[in-house]
Amino acid sequence: MKWFMKLLNVETLIVVIIIGILLSLYFVPYDDTDDVKNHTRSGFSLYTDYGTGCQYLRAGIFGGLIPRVDGKGNHIGCKQ
Repeated sequence: MKWFMKLLNVETLIVVIIIGILLSLYFVPYDDTDDVKNHTRSGFSLYTDYGTGCQYLRAGIFGGLIPRVDGKGNHIGCKQ
């Protein structure tokens, strides 16, 4: 009977962890790159260099950092 209780505790822990991961993914806040009105995510992550203030975009998990620029090609957010 002890082995059953240990197994039950391990399974309960795994279920709680999975539920926690799913909830944390569901409640990720929108950033400036997302279409909040239509509840659509862009797939980009927005990063700010706090030393310079410059903003960068990253696509997906393995994407490189891309400077975020305005319509004139100027880097957005950089301190002058």
